[in-house]
Amino acid sequence: MLGPFDGAWRREWAQSLADIWVAESRRKPLWLAAAFGAGVALYFLLRDEPPALTALAVAGPALVLMAMARRTALRAAALLVLMAAAGFAAGQVRVATVEAPRLTKPTPRFESEVCIERVTLRTSSTELIVARWSAGAPVPEQLRARFRWRNPPEGLSPGERLSVQARLFPVSGAIYPNSYDPRRIAYFDGVGAEGWLGKTTARAGRCWQAGPLADARTWLRARLLELVPNEAGGILVGVTTGWRGDIAREDAEAMRNAGLGHLLAISGLHVGLVVGLILVSLRAGLALIPYIALRYPIQKWAAVAGLIAGVGYLLFSGGSVPTQRAMIMLGLVLIALILDRIELSMRPVAWAAVIVLAAAPESILSPSFQLSFAAVIGLVAVFETWRRRKRLRGAIGSKWPWAARYVTGVAATTVIATFATMPFAAFHFHRIALLGVFANLIAVPVFAFWVMPALLIGLMLAPFGLEGPAWQAAGYGVDVILGVAYSLGMAEGAVASVGPGPFWGIGCAVLGGLWWAIWQERWRWLGVPVALIGVLAPLTAQPPDIVVAQDLLAVSNRDGAYWMRGRGGFVREQWLRETGGTALAWPTGPAQGAAGVELACDYQACRFTSPDGSIALVEDPLVAGDCQLADYGISRFKVPECDWWAGFDETVLLTLRDGVVERTSSRWPPRPWIAR
Repeated sequence: MLGPFDGAWRREWAQSLADIWVAESRRKPLWLAAAFGAGVALYFLLRDEPPALTALAVAGPALVLMAMARRTALRAAALLVLMAAAGFAAGQVRVATVEAPRLTKPTPRFESEVCIERVTLRTSSTELIVARWSAGAPVPEQLRARFRWRNPPEGLSPGERLSVQARLFPVSGAIYPNSYDPRRIAYFDGVGAEGWLGKTTARAGRCWQAGPLADARTWLRARLLELVPNEAGGILVGVTTGWRGDIAREDAEAMRNAGLGHLLAISGLHVGLVVGLILVSLRAGLALIPYIALRYPIQKWAAVAGLIAGVGYLLFSGGSVPTQRAMIMLGLVLIALILDRIELSMRPVAWAAVIVLAAAPESILSPSFQLSFAAVIGLVAVFETWRRRKRLRGAIGSKWPWAARYVTGVAATTVIATFATMPFAAFHFHRIALLGVFANLIAVPVFAFWVMPALLIGLMLAPFGLEGPAWQAAGYGVDVILGVAYSLGMAEGAVASVGPGPFWGIGCAVLGGLWWAIWQERWRWLGVPVALIGVLAPLTAQPPDIVVAQDLLAVSNRDGAYWMRGRGGFVREQWLRETGGTALAWPTGPAQGAAGVELACDYQACRFTSPDGSIALVEDPLVAGDCQLADYGISRFKVPECDWWAGFDETVLLTLRDGVVERTSSRWPPRPWIAR
């Protein structure tokens, strides 16, 4: 007797696995989109730039294996590798085609005329993207630079020429290792320098006309702020034009804390409401005319009108990644409706991901891409599961009243989206809104049935000058949403702080989540523990003992707090957010922390001591004795007597555990977006 591992048991187990594999035949192609995304992510996460023909070297053997393999499993594996290589190649091609001048060192102050290419409104300043420098400027003519202007004149628009006195700097890098990197964003945006504009800037005519679309956005912003002059006006401007610079920082913070931040960024909810309102309104209107309703396909006419409205909204609002994703998905659904092949499934999501990544592979690293796709994948996966079980049980009418079904639906949608986006929100923003379900139960219906319809009605009445009452009504709806945001977002315990998470954690969350979302048979539940490992990964992270850069210094007391010294309020705030700690005043004498930690300083050096060892921070180049008194150290100057040394011109993390120092730096090896 072999017990449960005898031949009969193995045959039964193999047959069960084969049955599941056959039942999942329609879901297998969805993994091609996942493989494409994995290839893109692999390229951007490499620390060193790979050879140019790397993707081709992988794709060649995969093609041969596909042609020669007799087993279906081998051909499927080769196809997955081929799609991953295609994603990897998409990243390489994108990098190769983004060639723009970049500064590698600061310029002296100079005067020049320059042309505005883009105007972005911020709460504390206006951001300009400029180029076309006049002759004699110490920079290439086509260098695109990003300027911040604290007190700009009214009415700035693309195509306007300015006479400026400027000093340019290379685009700054990440202020904390493995965090948001402005250099990468600027590289793919074609921006090669940054600086500030002062009071000496003057207008000098126009170099090109901005076009009717830009003029319409400018007019709409001015009109909305005129009719709705309070905080609600800035939010209305954000959800119509994509300009979020008029949204007060306090309002945005309250809405994020309440789990309502998705209402500020134009995404699937906004595009779906615009398309849905146009489609339903037109179809209902045509249905009231029997001659047309009985003779023509009014449903398809309405779908075409909704598609046109969605594309117009995409172009008018600036075309952010969430808006692109939403419009691609809705476009596929509307086209299927026109072709009588409508079915809400994961396939439009997969195609939307491939299209967005093929056009802009770098977006895979952005929180916007990750959060929007995570929410949609989670919602579609749950909907598919619910629909499948409903078909198996048979059509049974619900006995719940309409209001109960609506509240349950909004609550379920919020819970699903919250859980789907939780790993990414924790990884990027280090916080989770705990009261989001309750806030969305009130705010989402107000936004969907009050704010957006009033905005659209006002837009249709604008040519007749009758938009005022509708847009003011929309402002009242936003006031209600802000009231909910401040009531719940500022409540005690509304937000849970999360410490730094490792990359492997987010990888587990993605793999486990996709495994559960793509498969539909019972083996899908194997992805749940993998995703949970990713969610719990921040609990395994060890905050650094020391963070140092230039004149800023943070030393951990190993009890959730950091002694901090130096200026730079924003940098300090980012460090604390990334480490998950709180700030303590720099000690005037030896300071004791938890678990035997001590920090002792004089005017020449500091020494961090713990049961795991010691780290010296040397400020004076004449001090060399610390080499013998510490296990590791960091110095503002190179000390010949010491083996260790790292400049203060980069952000460095030092973590000491069991006598071993782990060093992480914000200075990455050369990649194309890091100018040297």
